[in-house]
Amino acid sequence: MLGNEIGEMVSREQNGSESWDDERVPTIADDHNHLEPEIVSTRPIDTRYSLLSVSDGLFGLILLMAAVLLFAQMDALPLSSAESLQALPTYQFSNGDRFTIGSPAYFTLTALLSPFFGHGDVGARIVPALFGLLTVGLPWLLRRQIGTIGALVAALLLAVSPTINALNHSAGGQSIALFAALLLFVAWINWRDSVDSRWLFALAASVALGISSAPLFYSLLLVGTIGLIIGRVFVPNAEPIVSSTYDYANFRAPLIVGVVLFMGVSTMGLVVPSGLGAVANVFGDWLAQFRLGAGWELPLVALVRYETIPLLLGLIAIGGALWAKDAITKSLLFWIAAGLVLTLMQAGTIANVATITLPLFFLVGSLAERVFERLAARGMWVIAVATFVWGVIALVNFGRFIKNPANIAAPFIAITLLLVLIFSVGYFLPHLPTTIQAFLLGGLALWVYIGWGMAWTLTHRTGNDPREIWVTEGVDSDIKLMRETLQEASFQLVNSNSEIALLTTVDHPALRWYLRDFENVEFVAGIPVGSSADGIITLASEMPSLSGNYAMATFDFTQANFVASEEEKIINILRYWFFEQSNSVLQPERINVWLKIP
Repeated sequence: MLGNEIGEMVSREQNGSESWDDERVPTIADDHNHLEPEIVSTRPIDTRYSLLSVSDGLFGLILLMAAVLLFAQMDALPLSSAESLQALPTYQFSNGDRFTIGSPAYFTLTALLSPFFGHGDVGARIVPALFGLLTVGLPWLLRRQIGTIGALVAALLLAVSPTINALNHSAGGQSIALFAALLLFVAWINWRDSVDSRWLFALAASVALGISSAPLFYSLLLVGTIGLIIGRVFVPNAEPIVSSTYDYANFRAPLIVGVVLFMGVSTMGLVVPSGLGAVANVFGDWLAQFRLGAGWELPLVALVRYETIPLLLGLIAIGGALWAKDAITKSLLFWIAAGLVLTLMQAGTIANVATITLPLFFLVGSLAERVFERLAARGMWVIAVATFVWGVIALVNFGRFIKNPANIAAPFIAITLLLVLIFSVGYFLPHLPTTIQAFLLGGLALWVYIGWGMAWTLTHRTGNDPREIWVTEGVDSDIKLMRETLQEASFQLVNSNSEIALLTTVDHPALRWYLRDFENVEFVAGIPVGSSADGIITLASEMPSLSGNYAMATFDFTQANFVASEEEKIINILRYWFFEQSNSVLQPERINVWLKIP
């Protein structure tokens, strides 16, 4: 039979017929015509590796952008009151003092890394920054579900988002909560699609981290679960959540790993058993956030102020998602709706803006994947550049009008340029996909330009200013100058940077943090008459009776009591957002530092 098959092959070759669909095999005659046989393949060229290299390069660039925002000048702003409450226990633990844990996961991981990064402002923020970078990388694990372009866009929005960067730049467990909640979502989707038991370990790890992190995790868990459940209800042909042939015995190992990880991050491996009580406090703090009343609008104002362009693109994506037939898109849509409701129910909780922005970014990424499924004509780049340029010019002219409302020419310039853009786009309307791609690409480029600047400004310059609405009470940068002044005075008085005898009537978390290195500091209700301590700290309104000669220096301590003129309230807010200038008055609280003159 083998001889017959060979004979048939030779016969087909002699007759010139081609029997191979994929490639042609060289014959003996080819050896007479060429020094080396040439194999001509008719298989299509596989471009997956070249595409992966491009997408990997773009993803690496996005991670680099996120790293610069997160790790550059991490100590540019002083720690706020909330950050100080979270960071101080790690120092007290290392120093052998009594402490009360805030976020167990943050406490454990920061305490483990403090020998490498120290107990300063950088050491207090290194864990949130690391988890923030990991959060930016998580969309890459969903590229099979939302596409490569969709994952890149979602990661880009996470990288330059001012609100996400503000959370990832704050000492505490909020950054860990963001990462844990998103990892839970990613692991659930991948496990549901592949029923691969390895994703169960990621699920267990995300839950163990999340419940030990911050109340934000429970908010994201609640709205994400609602979105997943309702999203599947509205997609009747969705696959079952768990395969009927799945071996539930595979849950045992992930469950054990999750319990071990939970005990490790919450109690530092049973070294600090009080961490279990702190875990319960995290859940209790989340329940305590449920309240109606004043401040309900703050997360929504922050969303409009810091995520303007993603919000506009998200509204378009939401419109398209209404007719979507896949469970993920529907889940994201209801996730946003649930996040909006929760934000109103937990009035004044500014961190809840993440319950809306997180699914919004993935929805925009899903929109980008559909829009760029096939590259349109070259004219796309013309409209994309025109959209970006118009956005920059319109922003500048709107800012000119805000700074001087009498400048009525500025809005007309922006409107005229908009009309020119609209008529230019009209030329490309026969090629609608080109126009849509151009607007989306131009909008994303404009947001990278604007969002980067806003994120840097919020996390490195103005994050402690109440006019930014991100905080209600900000700690002034003068507190660092006060610390340096006390260190220098201590060296002059007792020949040591930290052994000066201090008395302070001001008991504040930030002050405790910045006085942490001073060994002889005492917090008292009042300064005794005739006190002769080396250094005394009081409110600016207090005038203690001291014995001896003292020099006094005044420092701004906190910034609160934002007072706005009702007649120009909106104009003042906008003027500050654009130019950091406002007619509104900040009433800082000042402290006096009295130093003994030798």
